[in-house]
Amino acid sequence: MDVIYPRCAGLDVHAETIVACALWEEEGKIQKEIQTFSTFSKGLGDLLEWLEKTMGSPMSPWNPPACIGNRSLPSSRAMST
Repeated sequence: MDVIYPRCAGLDVHAETIVACALWEEEGKIQKEIQTFSTFSKGLGDLLEWLEKTMGSPMSPWNPPACIGNRSLPSSRAMST
């Protein structure tokens, strides 16, 4: 089986929490890390920092979704169009 993405993460989003799981290969073994974050502003900032730390590397930089990377959600006007 070929590796398509050397690192990947999944988010399980709930009303008050987000559970994030990251998988990557290190020294021939699959590594896994799971963290739970609040859906409030501080928790989302912590999620962004965790994703940058866990997913980012000099060899494979990642770009977070705009709503997380900018730490702001799209306006309701933009969503209604």
